[in-house]
Amino acid sequence: MHIENLREFEGNLAGVIDERCSKAESINERGKCLISSFLQDCCIQTMTKADAVAFLGPTQCLASLTGKGFLTREVHEKLRQFFSQPNFQIISNLVPFLVQMTKEVFRQVEESPKLDGMWGLFDEDVEKANDDVKKAIECTKATSLMGIMVDLLGKLCHRNKSLMAAEEKDIKDMVKCCELRSLLQLTEKFMNDGEGLKLKMRLEVKVKRLLSIMKEEDNGIYLIRDYRNLAFGLIEFARFHASHIVSFSVTVNEKSLIPLDGINYNEDESTFVQSFKIMNTQEKQSAVCLANVNAKGFCKTVGSLRSEIVSKDIKKIKKDFQSRNPSVRLVFHENHERMLVHGTSKNKMDEVTQRLRQTFDCSVTAVIKSPKLKLFSVSDQPCFDLIYYDGDEGIFFRGDGMSIVYEEILSGLYVQK
Repeated sequence: MHIENLREFEGNLAGVIDERCSKAESINERGKCLISSFLQDCCIQTMTKADAVAFLGPTQCLASLTGKGFLTREVHEKLRQFFSQPNFQIISNLVPFLVQMTKEVFRQVEESPKLDGMWGLFDEDVEKANDDVKKAIECTKATSLMGIMVDLLGKLCHRNKSLMAAEEKDIKDMVKCCELRSLLQLTEKFMNDGEGLKLKMRLEVKVKRLLSIMKEEDNGIYLIRDYRNLAFGLIEFARFHASHIVSFSVTVNEKSLIPLDGINYNEDESTFVQSFKIMNTQEKQSAVCLANVNAKGFCKTVGSLRSEIVSKDIKKIKKDFQSRNPSVRLVFHENHERMLVHGTSKNKMDEVTQRLRQTFDCSVTAVIKSPKLKLFSVSDQPCFDLIYYDGDEGIFFRGDGMSIVYEEILSGLYVQK
């Protein structure tokens, strides 16, 4: 956006012959607003949590960007002179430098997923917001774009209302009254560092300008682009990412496995799933499989849940009994005297073992929690999934190319297909 604005402004300067031209005063004023907004945005982009300042004027911005090496002393002085006495000829010579500076300041930096417990908005809300932004751009009204952003923040607050210090009615009233600053305070825990903090700072800056903008019939292309990019940035921030809720980890022989893809969330089944692949699987290998979860205000680390069953009817159980719950699996011992119940929830596992007791003669141990598994390949494609059911106490293992063994309790087990 900034490069687009600077290039277009440079083109407008070409039609101004000297400072006595009738367009000069208007060009100088527009240039002052454009460069001021540009420097402020660069300052926000380069700031850290430690030096975050809500509102920076041109003097502070110049000092900050010069101190961080983005502006030379010579350019600093020319820009200071421009703000003191606007003159389009000064900016005309600086546009190429400012374009290059934009590329350096706004380099794409990949941020690690943040396990902050934020439930974002699903595709339907995101697509509607994108369509609304495109329509608002055609009307060239920044207030319409601000209204869309207020609505987005309201939906984000509603989605995470269990974590908010406000009732649902209060959130609705804030949206109705366009109280963007109040909504930002509610979402502060999700916007307290990284790109989230920068987005919050930009929104706060725009709120400051809102009253003056409302008086203008046409907000101008530079301002519209500014609000457009901010709206799209908020949409992307508010989008649902499963990695905000769950992160899986698999360690094999003290080495972490890299997932094959991101975490997928199935809304209908409330499940988080991620795929992994084990190399060199000719022998059984020790693996620690965990899920770190941040949901509904609680953080926890979950591993595997299992319970041991001893019965003379194991052969019959294996032949006739089927678990009605997809998140509970039976694992049988080769001598047909013992078996394991493997699941994600103690309550779900208790339901299965209760049915087993009612139908067969068997004894059941208490549920044991442990992240340690033994994994080995049963195919040429040793891939497997780890699954977490939202709200459960354990993770689930699934994989046609892998099998699991709990060797610290039993030996020679295999997973029932």
